[in-house]
Amino acid sequence: GTGYGEYENDFYGQLEEIIQIEYPGLPLKMVMLFKCEWFDPTIGRGKKVDETHGIIQIRHNRHYGKYDPFIIAQKAIQVYFAPHPIRTRSNADWWFVIKTKARGVIEDSNSAYQEDFIDQNCDLISAELDSTIILQDIDETFEEVDVLDDADCELINEDGDCELINEDGEIDNDEEEGEEIDDVLDEDEEFRD
Repeated sequence: GTGYGEYENDFYGQLEEIIQIEYPGLPLKMVMLFKCEWFDPTIGRGKKVDETHGIIQIRHNRHYGKYDPFIIAQKAIQVYFAPHPIRTRSNADWWFVIKTKARGVIEDSNSAYQEDFIDQNCDLISAELDSTIILQDIDETFEEVDVLDDADCELINEDGDCELINEDGEIDNDEEEGEEIDDVLDEDEEFRD
C-alpha cells in the first residue's frame, strides 16, 4: 500500500520485485524501488471504504489499467490481505486490507509528541551583573577575604598571616625569625642615629 492519502489516493498491490538503483560517484547514492502489481484504486469498482470503521476492501481480480508499477520503498506501507470471512457470491472477490508494521522497524511519525514554540513577541532583556562576589555566613556577618598570590602558603592563622608548614607537618617559624631579625636591625639603626 502507499501512504499518499487517507483512503482515496491509496494504491494497494502485490510486491513483484525489489530493485536497487546505484548512482556512480562519491558519495555513493542508492534508491530502493518496489515493483508492484496494483489493484484498481477506483472506489466502488476496485475498492470499498468504510470510513466510520476505517475498513478498506479491494477487489483482487481487478487491476490498475495504467503502467505505473514502481514506488520508492520509503513511501510504501506494509499491508496484508485477508479474504472475507463469510463466503458468498457477492463478496468472494473482495479482500480486506490490514495495515501492519514490519518486524524490526520502528514507526517514525511525522507529528511531534511535544512541539516547541518560539514566542515571536518576546522582548530582549539585558542586565549588567555585578562581578563582586560576597560570601555570607549563617550569622549574617560579612568577612573580607584577600586572595593570596603566594603559592607556598599552606595555612592562614587567626591574624590572617600566612604560615608555612614544614616537611614534619609543624608550623615553620623561619618567617617569624626573619621578622625578629628585621626588628633587631631596626633597633640597631635607631641606636646609630
